[in-house]
Amino acid sequence: MNTLENQTSPPQSLLAPESLMLPINAVERETGISKELLRIWERRYQFPQPERDAHGDRIYPLEQIKKLLLLRQLLDLGYRPGKIIHYTLAELTELIGTQQQNRIRPPLTHWPLETQLLKAIKSHEPFAVLHYLSHHLMRCGLERFLIEVMQPAIHFVNNARLSGMIELYETHLFNEQSQSLIRQATAYLRPSVQKPRILLTTVPNELHALELLITEAFLRLDEVDAVSFGIQMPISEIKQATQRLNMDVVLLSFSEVYPNVRADEFIEMLRLQLPAKIEVWINGYSSKSPSQEVRFIQTLEELRQAVQQWQSLATHTRS
Repeated sequence: MNTLENQTSPPQSLLAPESLMLPINAVERETGISKELLRIWERRYQFPQPERDAHGDRIYPLEQIKKLLLLRQLLDLGYRPGKIIHYTLAELTELIGTQQQNRIRPPLTHWPLETQLLKAIKSHEPFAVLHYLSHHLMRCGLERFLIEVMQPAIHFVNNARLSGMIELYETHLFNEQSQSLIRQATAYLRPSVQKPRILLTTVPNELHALELLITEAFLRLDEVDAVSFGIQMPISEIKQATQRLNMDVVLLSFSEVYPNVRADEFIEMLRLQLPAKIEVWINGYSSKSPSQEVRFIQTLEELRQAVQQWQSLATHTRS
């Protein structure tokens, strides 16, 4: 089933007899909330409260499934589960209605170069986009290019897409040419050896690789030992890689369009799976309820500060 946005009642397939009970696999499929997170909520918040079938497996009443569907919609809007999980069905429905009325598209960021960038993208010529970006790379140098051009450019393109100024295929054009240029620019950087040793990746279903590549390039400029594993890395593989390759930090990169609820769910599960000594840094996403066990990073400057603080703490610990 697809994500249930802009919907305040469960689908008709779930409006069967009130005695209907679904197993956990079916609840995961219907609501989009993973089995692991359902069990965590059960322990932490005492909801949902499944019954058990003849084999001792969890089965969920229709009333709880209806509530889970509403919770999922609100989590996608940025709410934290602990704040709303004890609301009644009526309260959740009212809250969703209010949020849908208030939701507006984000305004376009004012950026001096946006007109030129938009013109290049709208030309639909890969060379025009590459020429525009290359010009600023040559003018700024790689570090300033990443900070002063690419960071605001990504934000501008995302907002322009949401506002209807550019189409999805045009964002692909921008992303592809940006990645090509950055790969060329970093191809001859010497191997990085400074700690921390950082594993770079994105979560499953996060297909935006540009933010990840920018992060890798910036860390390599500072000669930090960052190893990119590409996009869509499952928790089991992250855990295995950190253990076998002696990673100090796992850094997940999120695009602005990735759903909040999925980000929160993955981050929570990952933190539970990794040893406490391995830090988890999140780039490009900021939780409404930050955890002391996870570091949220919004800019490349903040990433550099995080690295420097890690290095300082490591030096102090050794001494």
